[in-house]
Amino acid sequence: MRSPLALPATLLALSLAPCARGDTPAAQPATVSYGDLFHSSAFTVTSENDKYFAGTDHHYTNGLKVAFLGTTRLDESPDFIRWVTRQLPTLRQDAARQSYKVGLSLGQDIFTPSDTARAVPDPRDRPYAAWLYTSVNLQAVSADGRTLRSADITVGMVGPAALGRQVQNGFHRMIGDATAQGWDHQLKNEPGLILGLERRRRMLRLELGRSPVATDLIGHYGVELGNIRTNAYAGPAVRIGWHLPEDFGADVIRPGGGDETPARSASVYLFVSSQAQAVARNIFLDGNSWRAGPSVDKRPVVGDLDVGLVSRFPVRLGAVRGLQLAYIQNYRTNEFYGQVKPDVFGSISMSVLF
Repeated sequence: MRSPLALPATLLALSLAPCARGDTPAAQPATVSYGDLFHSSAFTVTSENDKYFAGTDHHYTNGLKVAFLGTTRLDESPDFIRWVTRQLPTLRQDAARQSYKVGLSLGQDIFTPSDTARAVPDPRDRPYAAWLYTSVNLQAVSADGRTLRSADITVGMVGPAALGRQVQNGFHRMIGDATAQGWDHQLKNEPGLILGLERRRRMLRLELGRSPVATDLIGHYGVELGNIRTNAYAGPAVRIGWHLPEDFGADVIRPGGGDETPARSASVYLFVSSQAQAVARNIFLDGNSWRAGPSVDKRPVVGDLDVGLVSRFPVRLGAVRGLQLAYIQNYRTNEFYGQVKPDVFGSISMSVLF
């Protein structure tokens, strides 16, 4: 079936294909077109802000991400996807039986100190910083549908080129709020790279009697490597709901993509997830890699607790086959020494499923 997202699929595939030049086997047969690449797909827009049911305006203060994710088969994929699956053990396991997802996302994160009225920020507080990035995400779902392996490459810019001052103060002027005064002291321009690997596993599912209510347990772990972030993390998630979807759950903004399956029936569920993170490098706390500038003394271990509500329902409107809405409240432990109290932010996302 021809995907309704032929143009995004073509742009994504063309953006990836040059990376494989010289390293791939013979070109794809002419009968396989980029417009037919994805059997199902999703566009997701996520907005995160510490104003959402938190009422603060500091530290990780705003995030915005737009993502596309499409499901394909390896024998129908461009040479680049086949080449990557051969290079990464996490993707090439049982490659012939796995289904694959290819994603592309654009995003921006903004960070500020607690007191944004100071023209010269407190050197003991978190520095001003912004991160403007794009990610390519590759996922492999096992034949039984219970394991998700993902690999992502994220590139972007930190510093004035990331447009944090313009976005934050421009929005504050539009709503008549006070602007942040210390952006002259933000991190300096620096290109960034993050390589990420993650694995998720649905380890347990229980049907509650003969009702459509079920609960499941999902575990995940992963690593990120790069000058922006270098860390390892792991944690569980518990979901309970009506017509619980056979996916791997909603999440707050991460460098790569998410996971959305087609909406076969209406569903709603609650979830609680936690994550422990061992942090070796965080440019937004440690400061620029090769230039002097503002920084704080980061904590080596950080914990997250997420509480969320997700609803999904089928829609028959042209090419659209479903919608998913999610709200997540995140509670994060102190990230640097001297931080007065933990941070809280909310995450709102909408996914259009095709």
